[in-house]
Amino acid sequence: MDFNRRRRDSDRFVGCSLGRSILVWNRKSLQILVATITLHEKNAEQGEAWHGEKISCCDFHGLFSRRSCSLMFGKQIILTMNTTLKVVFVTALLATSAIAKDQDVVIKCAIGKGTSAFALPVASTQPNREVTLRATREFRYPSKWDLPQESTNSEGAKIILPVKALEFERVEAGWIIECSTEKIEGGLIRVTGVATFTEPELRQAVHGEQSRPIYAQGDRKVLLTENKGESAVVRSSSTRFQVFALPGKQYEFNVAKLDKTIPLTLTCSYQK
Repeated sequence: MDFNRRRRDSDRFVGCSLGRSILVWNRKSLQILVATITLHEKNAEQGEAWHGEKISCCDFHGLFSRRSCSLMFGKQIILTMNTTLKVVFVTALLATSAIAKDQDVVIKCAIGKGTSAFALPVASTQPNREVTLRATREFRYPSKWDLPQESTNSEGAKIILPVKALEFERVEAGWIIECSTEKIEGGLIRVTGVATFTEPELRQAVHGEQSRPIYAQGDRKVLLTENKGESAVVRSSSTRFQVFALPGKQYEFNVAKLDKTIPLTLTCSYQK
């Protein structure tokens, strides 16, 4: 018997008794297995039907002791009664009812129109859950600097090093679309969300003493260093939207891109 498999399955299945049957269900898929009891009993002390740690405790009433351990193994559920050390093999009827999961909703978005349009990565989600589509790049910029320093070059001549960046921060530049879906009447999907565009731009950020261009002493015609200390000015715009979407149909509407507007195309469908 493969006890590694037995341990894995024990994490996925739980059960309870119902008359002379047992209901066992998968924790992940919520599939219900209706198991009919067959009294093929075997003493655990005489065979190899039961080894290893206890799996998951369930309360069984009537036919079984109150405390039992259950395990899904292939197409059988193995129950051991702790008080009698007997193993009962229960055949599971797999052609049973199930609590079906809602189909995943697939969301496709594209920004722009014509040759300049580009598609965001496709995302899928369960209804009533949030999902994020991204078309971004990481933008890293300095946020703290040290003073200019005197140094020497390879020829031994004195030079001035400009302000030096000490610390950095990051921002996601580009498009982020956050949305959630909900099934509503008429076979429609209600999509609510927000489309955000972020654009950082480098500008001079260091001010005060020793923050200006540095010239040779006594000669302002000789520039030693521009002494730039630039950081990001981050601009963003967000557009909230809602679409009553028919699965498979394409919808187009405008969203803000800073001071402009740009078309966003959205399509919803159910995953097959």
